[in-house]
Amino acid sequence: MRKLPYGTPFSRVLADLRPRVVPLEEGGSWLAADPARAEAIERSGAHSLIVAPLALRGQALGVVSFYRHGAEDPFEGEDIALTSDVCAHAALCIENARRYTRERTIAATVKRRLLPQRQATPSTVEVSHLHLPGSGGGGAWFDVIELAGARTALVLGDVAGHGVATANTMGQLRMVIQSLAALDLQPDELMARLSDTAARLAAERAALPIGDPLHREPLTAGCLIAVYDSVERQCTIVRAGLPEPHLVFPDGSSTTLSVPAGPVLAGTDQAPFPATTVAVPAGSTLAIGNEDVLASSPQLRSVLGQGAAQPLDELCDALAYAMRNRYETEKLILLARAKALPAEQVLTLPLPAGPEAAPRARAAARRQLEAWKVDEDSTFTAELIVSELVGNAVRYGAPPLRLRLILDGMLTCEVSDAVSSAPHLKHARTVDETDEGCSSSPHSPTTGAPTTKHRGRRSGRSSSPVLHSAQHTRSSAGCPTRRLPAWRPDRHAHHPFCACPAGRISAMTDSAPGQKACELLAQASRHPVASPQRNALVAEAAVWAQLEHAASMDKHAAVVVDVESALASFADSVQKLRSEVGGSTERTKLSQK
Repeated sequence: MRKLPYGTPFSRVLADLRPRVVPLEEGGSWLAADPARAEAIERSGAHSLIVAPLALRGQALGVVSFYRHGAEDPFEGEDIALTSDVCAHAALCIENARRYTRERTIAATVKRRLLPQRQATPSTVEVSHLHLPGSGGGGAWFDVIELAGARTALVLGDVAGHGVATANTMGQLRMVIQSLAALDLQPDELMARLSDTAARLAAERAALPIGDPLHREPLTAGCLIAVYDSVERQCTIVRAGLPEPHLVFPDGSSTTLSVPAGPVLAGTDQAPFPATTVAVPAGSTLAIGNEDVLASSPQLRSVLGQGAAQPLDELCDALAYAMRNRYETEKLILLARAKALPAEQVLTLPLPAGPEAAPRARAAARRQLEAWKVDEDSTFTAELIVSELVGNAVRYGAPPLRLRLILDGMLTCEVSDAVSSAPHLKHARTVDETDEGCSSSPHSPTTGAPTTKHRGRRSGRSSSPVLHSAQHTRSSAGCPTRRLPAWRPDRHAHHPFCACPAGRISAMTDSAPGQKACELLAQASRHPVASPQRNALVAEAAVWAQLEHAASMDKHAAVVVDVESALASFADSVQKLRSEVGGSTERTKLSQK
């Protein structure tokens, strides 16, 4: 591209957007203004020229030059009409191409921003992906979500269509799957709820005015969800419209997993989404794609088998090189190599369905945490969590019961039972004292940094544990803060620990620990919320409430002995809180003086 000099037919056409016939006579005045072009015209032997603008809606896009050489007849006035028609059509095509390129660039940018922005690094699997956008783009997407209990969810979806609307729908479905995964649903339930959301989006699109372009584009999408459990070393898979996944074993052998297909998302078929659980040995590679390229190409399956021990990034490159002639449509392949959690990092304990389950679980948890060299604060919090989870499971659940502790970067406490209904998880706030939950700030036994959330979860297809969260925070002064568990009257009307800021205390049993807890809670209600005195009284009342709770469930002397040992283990923590309150009170008096 070069700048057109002034004083030539080309600059004149750009100025007034009118085509003109220009005779090429030797020594013409305008040729002197453009020596390079004059030399080219002289070498070609051209003797006649038409200059026409490429313009659309009054906007100049360029200039077109038509030459005649040698014995050809020179251009005449009637040739200008044909030239104008040709240039007008060419300008329209160029503008359409520019608009399509701009829209495609915007859609590609939006889609790129809606995909994961950094490589996921879960502890249970090694993950990499291969994305070939194709000539027209598309709506393929993926996600890797780390779940509680050393599990990882691998999600791959594909929305039919192209453009910004498809990228927008893809982003909506990805956000929905992220939110639903936090509820710890089973893969088939997760897929069913995702399909319900897609159906609502399709209904909104169908309700648009007839003139809207989206009204003529029905929404259909496919998805595959695979949840890998590194403790059980198995993967639960459910798919909606996408091809079956491919599994490559560590020795290089491979197989296509037989997973029943469910209906596409937002489709008219209301059939359920069947889930399939398969064993996945450590070191195996799971390949998921949006197109059936793996099953239809022996070459790609051979590349996967040869790369069984190869780093996944290099394996993705090898697959891309093998698909060099398959760029006509968008392709997305997600590779995940399974890791196994060492057995010494997991404690699994079957529990009885009676009141003896709580002391047995606490004792087992205490021994295991000591073996893992977990610090005292984390052990204290974990015992409270285990006691609450097991107590609720015994009271509201159904056998068989199971306790599982997992140490994998964070400590996870799980209690599962056979009730099909799922509990509702509530997040405790800093000043809550009437909600279920436990807030503390123990440190990691290995790094010394505050640990992350500990949460009970559903660990079996027919199990439904009572969820309990421990959100670790730190106070503004940098000191650890602990809020012990409280029970709501609507779920635990018989339980003693139901104090509210107004000082109302629910009915207690006639046991001595229950009466003591009532007295302490009544005293705590007279102090301001979050004050040191109130926190100390509430903490001590929690100890007595735990003893009353265990005593009300226990009808055997062995459990009473365990309750007395629990009181001894809690005494040190209560004494620490009292000493902190005393120090804070003295500092307050000095500041007032």
